Amino acid sequence: MSVSYNGEIKQFDKTGNVLEAIGVRTPSNQRYTSVEDDIKLLEKLKDPHKLNLNCFSVDWGSRNVVTGSADHTLKLWNFYGNVLRTFTGHCSEVLCVEVDWKSHRMLSGSLGSDLKLWRLDSSSPFRSVEGSCPGGIGALAVNWKMHSAICGCGELLEVWDMASKGEEDTTAPQRLQILRGHTQMVTAIHVDWAQGLILSAAMDCTLRRWDLRSGELLKTFPVLSGEIRCMSLVDDASVVTGDERGNLQVWDLEGGLVQRVLTAHKEGVNCLSQVHAGHFISGGRDGKLMYWRLQDGACLQTVEVAEITAGVWVMGIAALPERSHGSRDDQRKAMSGGRHSVVR
Repeated sequence: MSVSYNGEIKQFDKTGNVLEAIGVRTPSNQRYTSVEDDIKLLEKLKDPHKLNLNCFSVDWGSRNVVTGSADHTLKLWNFYGNVLRTFTGHCSEVLCVEVDWKSHRMLSGSLGSDLKLWRLDSSSPFRSVEGSCPGGIGALAVNWKMHSAICGCGELLEVWDMASKGEEDTTAPQRLQILRGHTQMVTAIHVDWAQGLILSAAMDCTLRRWDLRSGELLKTFPVLSGEIRCMSLVDDASVVTGDERGNLQVWDLEGGLVQRVLTAHKEGVNCLSQVHAGHFISGGRDGKLMYWRLQDGACLQTVEVAEITAGVWVMGIAALPERSHGSRDDQRKAMSGGRHSVVR
């Protein structure tokens, strides 16, 4: 699944064909984008996003997806394009969201640097807190079992305790630590909760490794290619970053060295998602999804999400986890979305 900056969310099969699309009207795109019989369902949408999609979270089991938009709202959809619920409460555009589908909770962050905790059965947040930096919440990592969250708030990393005393507890989450080191907005976070390590990427052209328990900055890795827009773990020892120039860099986590640089998209790389060990998908401002093999850096497949002339930016991807593959045909499904508010 991928989110494009033109507001489209699309689901693809292993051959690159669009399986389903969730379409939303926007001023720059006055028609729904859909496939086959889905168009009739999409036309029934009564309360679509009015502006671009920035993020989403998908549950392949229930066939539901939550999207966050520049219109200050989040929406819960099913794969047929029906809006099940609209979540209101943010005062600025929603930049990131993490959902615990088992406990029906989600955490979202906005450009206004506020974090809000929601239940999926309620349209209003039940807990809310303000970040300590005005740069916006650009990245989130949540461990729901540990009731812990780490967010990139402007150039800072903040560690939060989200534990509550019960269902009716509306006490705001407690800020445990503030990690300082980045000089520009944090754009991606990966956390090894078992080892207590944080890997962060930012627009200051650095990767930084932190000790989660002490908050100590362990190491800084300079990125020479440009501002980092996204990051994804692709196996136990490697991470891939995407930058504003369209390049992908494969990093050795142990030594902090660049193993390979891949010239990927004509414009910036906005999102990355691991498909299975050693394989990942990238999405960019050129409106393309690209499927990669880590071993030799080969691009195995390229999918045009939409016409580049329409200004389509792929803003998010969610690949079907390997452990969830129910059949051979399911093995390489992905969903995308972004500008003009359509999910495919």
